[in-house]
Amino acid sequence: MRHATLGVVAVLSMPASLPAQDGAPIRDNSFLIEEAYNQDRNVVQHIGVFTSGPEDGWAFNFTDEWPVGGLRDQLSVGATLLETGAGAGFGGLALNYRRQLVGHPEAAVIMSPRLSLIAAFGDSAEGGLAVQANIPVTAVLADALVSHWNLGATVGVGPTILNAGGSVVWLAAPWMNFLVEGLFLGIEGETPGYVLSPGVRWAANIGTVQVVPGVAVPFNLGRRGGNELLFYLSIEHPFGPTD
Repeated sequence: MRHATLGVVAVLSMPASLPAQDGAPIRDNSFLIEEAYNQDRNVVQHIGVFTSGPEDGWAFNFTDEWPVGGLRDQLSVGATLLETGAGAGFGGLALNYRRQLVGHPEAAVIMSPRLSLIAAFGDSAEGGLAVQANIPVTAVLADALVSHWNLGATVGVGPTILNAGGSVVWLAAPWMNFLVEGLFLGIEGETPGYVLSPGVRWAANIGTVQVVPGVAVPFNLGRRGGNELLFYLSIEHPFGPTD
């Protein structure tokens, strides 16, 4: 279950973003729940997510997100490293495409479905290809309160995995947000997994570059033992004229 959970979380931990400019507020940068904001025109985002548990080693996911012409379409690529006690190695590669079907960055409701092709690495029982579909929906509840919702599935190599989740983000300040995320993983042939993760993220805008660190404590509900720590870092910058 650890490998399957990390495989899903690694791809879900790929938020989209808004332009990195002086004074830009934090609008994306969730840790476990995918937000529906796509990359702005000519703005790229580099994302690193590191999770560590008391017994199960660690996992690191790196993702690059690129707009395709503008806000409507987005491509991203991600790679995962795993260490589970038998040594570190690649967990998988993911190629992702998202299309913003509903809304825009200032809308009250946004929906941006994603389709991913995942190449899993490992022994003969784990290696192969999988396809993941996820539907992220973002809803603005109030001036300082935003919610995000996910529903998706992963099929192919290994067991079929269903994922669902949601989060509430309090925009305490343009440069600091507090969030609580909840994630459900229904893994074929295994006990379902439930994760509740409170966290905080903050931003430093340096010219046209936005740096967003974050930290969270995911609680594995119904599982004995200690909980994980999650560390997040995003660096976002323009590579051409922006809107």
